[in-house]
Amino acid sequence: VGWNAAADFDLLLEAERLIVGRHWEGLLPEAVASQWSKLLPAGEIDLRAQLSRRAGRIEPQVSVRCRNVSLTHYRFPYRVDRTVGTVVLDGRTLSIHLTGQAGGHPVHVQGAFRMPEAGPDGVPGTTVGSLEVRGEGMRIDDALLAAMPPRSAHIIRALRAAGTFDFVFRHERGPQLPAGHANSLGIRLVQCNLAYAAFPYPLSNVSGTIRMDRGLWTIRGVTGSNDTEIGR
Repeated sequence: VGWNAAADFDLLLEAERLIVGRHWEGLLPEAVASQWSKLLPAGEIDLRAQLSRRAGRIEPQVSVRCRNVSLTHYRFPYRVDRTVGTVVLDGRTLSIHLTGQAGGHPVHVQGAFRMPEAGPDGVPGTTVGSLEVRGEGMRIDDALLAAMPPRSAHIIRALRAAGTFDFVFRHERGPQLPAGHANSLGIRLVQCNLAYAAFPYPLSNVSGTIRMDRGLWTIRGVTGSNDTEIGR
């Protein structure tokens, strides 16, 4: 009887206006740290963390309220600043509800993941869930192109695209997906300019949709004008 390294326990930690960054990774439970490193949060948060251990099993319940945080997701490193909202870990389920700013425009981040326990061989299964990032009225700029996969950025540069757009980026994870994950990106062009490098016929007032799903690109309903002519 008494305390020992394997004893059951309950631990509650509450704090306000904590400054967070990459130095936190080594302090977090493994399940949290693996997701933390994928978002690279930095800034100010409020924290409530409750850890319980029963029969050697630890169940975390962690709630983070972002006051003013920057985020950079490892799959789509387009920096989002001035982020507010919540990140909650309940057992092995992580949920994300955040709103920030990128290029002076609002960006919404919503996601949920279920992290499996390790199997008999000690190797954890595949995380299941998705993360969605949405933005409206964004500008095509170097920061966006640098965040995109190289092939995708090459296509946008080849189109010599400029102007504003709405976008939805989605990252999914699950055992049914190739390599365990898949990305998609939908772009709605709004008053853009295009001049495809292979056929430099400039178009203005361009609208339409461009979609990437697991590396496959499709362009639909794109229209624009050149002087008095309409191009489709």
